[in-house]
Amino acid sequence: MASFSAKKIVNATKWSALSQIVLKIISPVTNMILAHLLAPEIFGIVASITLVISFTDLFTEAGFQKYIIQHELRGDEKLEEIASVAFWTNLWISLLFLAGIIFLRDPIATWIGAPGKGIALAVACVSLPITSFSSIQAAIFQRNLRFKSLFWVRLISAAIPLAITVPLALMGLGYWALIIGKVAGNLYQAVAMTVISKWKPRLFYRFSTLKAMFSYSIWSLFESITVWLATNVDILIVGTILTSYYLGLYKTSMSTVNEVLRIVSSAILPVVFATISRLQGEPKRFNDVVYRAQSMMTTLVLPMGVGLFLYRELVTGVALGAQWAQAASFIGLWSLVMCITIAYDYICDEIYRAQGKPKLSFITHLISIIVLIPAVIWAAKWGFEVLIYVRSATLLVLLLANCFFLKRYTGISILRFFTNTLPQIGCTLGMAAIALLLQQVSSNMIWQFVSIIICAGSYLGLMWVIPAGRRQIIDLYAMARGKQKAE
Repeated sequence: MASFSAKKIVNATKWSALSQIVLKIISPVTNMILAHLLAPEIFGIVASITLVISFTDLFTEAGFQKYIIQHELRGDEKLEEIASVAFWTNLWISLLFLAGIIFLRDPIATWIGAPGKGIALAVACVSLPITSFSSIQAAIFQRNLRFKSLFWVRLISAAIPLAITVPLALMGLGYWALIIGKVAGNLYQAVAMTVISKWKPRLFYRFSTLKAMFSYSIWSLFESITVWLATNVDILIVGTILTSYYLGLYKTSMSTVNEVLRIVSSAILPVVFATISRLQGEPKRFNDVVYRAQSMMTTLVLPMGVGLFLYRELVTGVALGAQWAQAASFIGLWSLVMCITIAYDYICDEIYRAQGKPKLSFITHLISIIVLIPAVIWAAKWGFEVLIYVRSATLLVLLLANCFFLKRYTGISILRFFTNTLPQIGCTLGMAAIALLLQQVSSNMIWQFVSIIICAGSYLGLMWVIPAGRRQIIDLYAMARGKQKAE
């Protein structure tokens, strides 16, 4: 079985991390500017429209990306065959969905809580066939750990909405500014990915190949649907029960936190999945990569999440502006729960997929949804304040489900995840205590920024004096430089 060298894995992780850091800087900067220009209601409308696009994308992609990345294939010819079948299937499904959405645009817009926005919905969904042009190329790049190539395409694609959306928002186009910018970014990515990819679409199709792919992809699709529901069904519920204003607060609060904290998981997990998918026949190396990656994520994401919680008012004021002050409580609470989820839960899905067991991911997310839907419906009826506490608590249901399934069916111990990260937990608590003391000195904004720097330095110092923590810092430094320590 083919496997990747340590040097190639670290190099891929470096470019994946660089890509995510740059993208996560551009995206929040764009949102910060737009949040000061546009009202929460505008973001609520776009959130409703984005729901339709993201859900439809699940079916147009149909799990083929994960199939291409995860499966061992014999030779380039087999990869060419599978990629072509996946490409044409994606394209035709996306065109069918686009036609259906255009025809039913007004009823769909009303159902998702954006009445009268049918034309906007139809225009936004033009992205569906556009993204189908780049999804297969992206999967092949990830399969081969070519994250450097993906970096430049995604960098420019992320910058295009910034260059287009902000001027249009200044011209008073409201939600149209967000929609046009997103479509333009997707169009560039599709063209650029097609140009730089060695693989090109060709006129080839074989139903027997589709059937073989579908036997795996059907469970991957079911898993993707449950993941989507676990992360988006609450937005649909909130949009129908509460106003667009509160939906804007709700969705933007989560997005603000996720864009920061997911820098870590988005940089590491794609490389982990591609790597451990090649190590299915080497359980010791498989487990070593998983435990090491999880520990590295925790080293970064735990102090980030706790820091966002402690400085929630500052984050809200700087990132979004005074008109979003009501979102501060949710931003803080969501940061606290989300950092725990990323540290101990996100890697579980990658393990299930890499071992060819997407059914387990489907089951765990289904359990989460069964709790989530009634909880959010009940909480939303009591108002925004109750909603944010209930929604944050439901995020931990998935972690509890994975505690049961992970060891039982994969051989990976979630208890090992916790014991591996005891230094990170202790140092994060120490940093939090220092932050609380520093906040008593002054509420001045400049002092708060100074105290954040002191807290970051304190965390690194505490980690450095602990041997296990020092190893994590050295590993992260080596990864950032694209070098691998001798083992």
